[in-house]
Amino acid sequence: MTKIHFQHIPGMRSPAALAVRGREYPLDFQGTAFIDAQTGVIHKLTANIDSGMEDVGLRSLRSEVRFASVTFHDPPESFWLPAEVTVDVETYHQHWRNTHEFSSYRRFAVNTKEQVAKQ
Repeated sequence: MTKIHFQHIPGMRSPAALAVRGREYPLDFQGTAFIDAQTGVIHKLTANIDSGMEDVGLRSLRSEVRFASVTFHDPPESFWLPAEVTVDVETYHQHWRNTHEFSSYRRFAVNTKEQVAKQ
C-alpha cells in the first residue's frame, strides 16, 4: 500500500466549505490517500483541517473514507466506491462522531438532448 499525502494549497479555492450562520468558510484539508501501487485503487482516505477554525467555534475536523469494490451487472463492471465514512467534529461545547455506511449502489443512465435556442 502506497501512502500519498495531500494538502490544500493556500490561496487556491477549496472544494469543501463549512456553513455557519448563513456564511460559508472554506476548509483547508490535508490528509493521506492509501493507494494500491499495482492497480491505482484508493482503499482509504483520511483528511483533517490543518488548524482549528476557532473564530467560528470549530476546534477540529477529521474524516476517514473506506472504499470497497462494487460490481454492477448490466454491463458487468466494477468500481471502488465509498463503503464507510466517519466524520469527527469537535467544537467548544460538543463532540460529534458520525459514521455513514453505503451499500446497495445502483447504476442508472441518463439521456440528454441539447438544443440552442434561436433568437
